[in-house]
Amino acid sequence: MSLRLSRRSLFASGGAAALAAQAAGGPVWAQAANDDAGLAEAVDAYVTQAMAAWPDQPALGIAVVKDGTPVLTRGYGVKLQGKPARADEHTLFAIASNTKNVTAAALAILVDEGKVAWDAPIRTYLPGFTLSDPYIGEHITVRDTLSHRAGFGLGAGDLLFWPNSDRTRAEVLAQAAFVPIKDGFRARYHYCNLMFVVAGAVIEAVSGLTWEDFIQTRILDRVGMSETVPLARLADPARSALPHGRVGPPLRYQGAMTPIAKSIVEVWNWDSAAAAGGICTTPTDWAKWIAVRLNDGLLPDGTRLFSEAAAREMFKPNIIVGSSPGPTAELPNRAIASTYAMGLQVQDYRGERLISHGGGSPGGISATVLIPGRKTGFSIFSNAEESFLLRALRAGIPDLCMGKVD
Repeated sequence: MSLRLSRRSLFASGGAAALAAQAAGGPVWAQAANDDAGLAEAVDAYVTQAMAAWPDQPALGIAVVKDGTPVLTRGYGVKLQGKPARADEHTLFAIASNTKNVTAAALAILVDEGKVAWDAPIRTYLPGFTLSDPYIGEHITVRDTLSHRAGFGLGAGDLLFWPNSDRTRAEVLAQAAFVPIKDGFRARYHYCNLMFVVAGAVIEAVSGLTWEDFIQTRILDRVGMSETVPLARLADPARSALPHGRVGPPLRYQGAMTPIAKSIVEVWNWDSAAAAGGICTTPTDWAKWIAVRLNDGLLPDGTRLFSEAAAREMFKPNIIVGSSPGPTAELPNRAIASTYAMGLQVQDYRGERLISHGGGSPGGISATVLIPGRKTGFSIFSNAEESFLLRALRAGIPDLCMGKVD
């Protein structure tokens, strides 16, 4: 008997486990994935079924890594609605804030070289740096800039570089001194792109390279990520999954799905805030990055991108994001505590540690998820502002990776 998958059934029952319960005879994705081929087949089937529930989703890019090896890299759908060109594993997607853990890794390289210390004040590397609260400006550290705990309100400073702006990084950094700080230093979690701009400036000051040149030469080239570009303006539209969204009527996020740009950079030029969200990549390349993170910085040739100690430090929680009473029969995957480390979120998930981040740009959303205890991770890239589909995949694929679908 075939499975009928609807949006309502997907959400009402919470991902892969729920879908399995609906299926007579057990579809492919409802079987425990006991080997690499089985996991790839299960995820592929689940993604295909989920896309059928959102038939106007243009494209997805999926990567799954297990034991340091990609087991699935694939594109689904089309790069541009109404056109025949298919997305594949080599299609570029804007990954926005998934860039943040690459910026953290760049600083980890400099920490290993003795050029940066996680807990050194930013003024050590940027003399004269200040913020609207002079005490915080004097004492904020590299770790703080990567952990969303400086005290800014949610999104503070974003209007310095978004929507698309021609401000330089130096101008954004200078204006940071005037952005209001509304909470106590290290008191609570408030998501803040602006402090990643500061982190990027530290990389530039210490290395003598631009952020994008450091990322290209010290990370992308070494990992073999030849399809990835550090800036959206470098993303060839012909190779890209182009941005889509619902622009009404009557309001944004309502109405029919439609293309909103002829290139990624047209709606997402974050050159001045590249350290917070500049990278565009492919499922093939991001699978390589997931493997590096799961292997604590170890590269396939046996050399290291960053040390095991730095890897542990980047996974160490620095601020609480939220908490709950924990799992229930109805919500078996609800976390007791969600925290933020350096460029990554860390939480418990079905009794295991789960490390993740999301990314959102006009016309695209994405997610990266690591399950370190299983040496397994995956990513989801999209070229549409369709958060419900991403949430369905983000909820279901971890259960498939963990074999918890019954």
